[in-house]
Amino acid sequence: MKETNMQPNMKSDMQSNTKSDVQSNMQSNTKSDVQSKRQTKIQVGIQSNVQSMLISTIFLSEKRKNLLLFLADGPKSSEEVKRAFDFPWKSMIPQIKQLLKTGLVTKEEDIYRLSAL
Repeated sequence: MKETNMQPNMKSDMQSNTKSDVQSNMQSNTKSDVQSKRQTKIQVGIQSNVQSMLISTIFLSEKRKNLLLFLADGPKSSEEVKRAFDFPWKSMIPQIKQLLKTGLVTKEEDIYRLSAL
């Protein structure tokens, strides 16, 4: 008789353990799902901000856009850049700095080139 009494208790314990395990797994899955979704939203937000910044950098300045198109033909020295554009070099310096800052252009010694970005 004791054996039959033990079996229902064991089943009951196993059922409650199983239920609590399932609930615990569901809670941990829910937490990881929430964290994963949050990380995805952050990544999408960052990508969107980067895209917005790059678009602004390129299209809000004719000088920057024209310099990028000029460098698309290949690396150029600062002298080549100066000769190619019909405006003072001093007005190009902030544009070049912005392109360098965003990583669209690289500079090695006196040579400017488009980045692999």
